[in-house]
Amino acid sequence: MIDLPPRREKPGAPPWLWLWIVLFYIPSLPALAGTWIEQYRSLVSMSKTIFQLQRIDSSYDWSNLLSIPGTLLENIPALALIIGVLTVCLPCLRVWWVEWRYGLQWPESPILPAVAEMTAFIHEQTPQLAIKVNQKSIVTTVFVYPSGWRKATVALLAPMTKLWRSNRQVAEAVLLHEIAHYRRGDMLIVGAGSALERVIKYLLVSDLVVQLIIFVKAVNQYTTVSLFLLGTLSALSTFIRPLVLPIAAIWNLELNADYYVFDQQNKSMDIYNALSATIGQQSTWESIVFLVAHPPYHLRRLMIKYSSLFSLSILLLLFPLAYVIQLLVMYGENMVRILNMDYTTNAIWQLIGESARIFLATRFPIWLTMTIVLLLWPFLFDRWERLFVRDYPVTDRSEYHVYGLCASLTACLCIISFVMR
Repeated sequence: MIDLPPRREKPGAPPWLWLWIVLFYIPSLPALAGTWIEQYRSLVSMSKTIFQLQRIDSSYDWSNLLSIPGTLLENIPALALIIGVLTVCLPCLRVWWVEWRYGLQWPESPILPAVAEMTAFIHEQTPQLAIKVNQKSIVTTVFVYPSGWRKATVALLAPMTKLWRSNRQVAEAVLLHEIAHYRRGDMLIVGAGSALERVIKYLLVSDLVVQLIIFVKAVNQYTTVSLFLLGTLSALSTFIRPLVLPIAAIWNLELNADYYVFDQQNKSMDIYNALSATIGQQSTWESIVFLVAHPPYHLRRLMIKYSSLFSLSILLLLFPLAYVIQLLVMYGENMVRILNMDYTTNAIWQLIGESARIFLATRFPIWLTMTIVLLLWPFLFDRWERLFVRDYPVTDRSEYHVYGLCASLTACLCIISFVMR
């Protein structure tokens, strides 16, 4: 084991995904369970009704269940996330699957010079990381995965070795990105073999299929262009709403790892070049699925290219802003439902305003928690990393004013939510 002097690290963004799951999602499960029991009873009752209706009208089939409030549209996202969260507690299964899937083995003698150099570089940064390789696989370049309590393994594949030989600075940026996922605890919940990430990707597909079925069945009801556009907006809003928060939280982890690289390489643009080197040719569908777990390339490029004040502000506010986006999506969803009813303009705006008030009022604990976390995170960062690594960093708090500025913005939302209660 190599003894290293304490390293200085900028704290970056709080672990919003962890906070969202632990503080807000898991505590809501008992209430969700009670709701699901009632919804299941309603679903059984409605199934019997549909069975009877089929005898009268054969066009009324089982797909009509999808459009009933409280069935698949509400339960698919929640059930999928529960499965993903529970599997985080079973890292042994993940280790077995990842090592089997990618054919990973301990480096055998004689060790390739490039592998030996990469191993030395990784251990210089974080000595406790193990290394496994597969120099025949070309599926990906490199990734980190958990192998026990406060233990992780870096998988080095053939494209990573090639990149190391051709451009060492860029390869170092890629390795630092993976090291950041280990040091921040991200690899326990996302990355190769992550059930949560995979479940969210399947959620994207399943939710899209459900929305398409509903949209196709209702398309005959759209007798005008305006109704067709409203129906399309309703389908898109319902599709996007359950995905906004988990995707924003996962994007935040990736951008945070980029920020770590940018900090450790003294604001070098190598991480920008690394993004270009590791993002290959993808089909349209692969690009869409890729975006579930990775921010858009142009957003990552902006984060690296512009000032640290801009980058850190976006990094800190990305997840809080996801709640604002969720509110706008809800506006679109409610607008469509209300416009399909016979209401006056004043009544429509009153209903929309009331739904927004309820949304904001119920988010008061969330905005308050975010404000407190933003103010305290630079002082809690080193304690967070101690949960995952054995070499403790010295926190660089030189940019604390940015945390204060972002906290003031979430505090404004907190005040608005409190007034709305």
